[in-house]
Amino acid sequence: MQRASTTTQPTCVIVDDHDVVRTGLRLRLEHDGVVRIVGDAPDGLRALNLVRATEPDVALLDISLPGMDGVEVAAQLRDEGHATRIVMFSATIDHALIQRAFAAGAAGLIGKDAHLDVVASGIRTVLNGQRFVDPAVAAELLDEGGQALSPRELRRLLQDMQQVADASLSDVEGGRYAQVLMDWYAKAELPVRKDFWLLAIEKFGPDAK
Repeated sequence: MQRASTTTQPTCVIVDDHDVVRTGLRLRLEHDGVVRIVGDAPDGLRALNLVRATEPDVALLDISLPGMDGVEVAAQLRDEGHATRIVMFSATIDHALIQRAFAAGAAGLIGKDAHLDVVASGIRTVLNGQRFVDPAVAAELLDEGGQALSPRELRRLLQDMQQVADASLSDVEGGRYAQVLMDWYAKAELPVRKDFWLLAIEKFGPDAK
């Protein structure tokens, strides 16, 4: 399906069951010129109808929703062939949830306590055709449970983290995030691209080595 966007500014819908969250995201994202909000919804069923009606470029979708949850909504939109890029957010994220979200067709995953700059980075990254994992979430996941990941799962998560660092990471989490990424490349016995080392040093200083 083709998107309904007729301007150069990407369009977005926001789906969350809390009015204050929807209002806050709308005000900040529009104020910063990240996207143009074309609608919002408080539950899964209305989210489906909203995306069908507006065909936005991106949808910010809470995972915990009344009725259909965010993963079910994303899977339905994927099966219907919508081009909308899905960025999911949740108060609690673990490895199983990451797997479910990406299997359902999500392009990004963000912690609900993430700074709005991270949300904006996630939107820009997925609109650029890449996947996005909230840096704080990815770092915590690797810190606490990376040993449980299969080599294939670890490789994919590291690749996603690499894309984030390449494309958009500039917040205060950067130094720790870069260090965790470096450490886990070593533990996974994966080669770290030389240009990533240079990128980390340039962005975060020599302590990122």
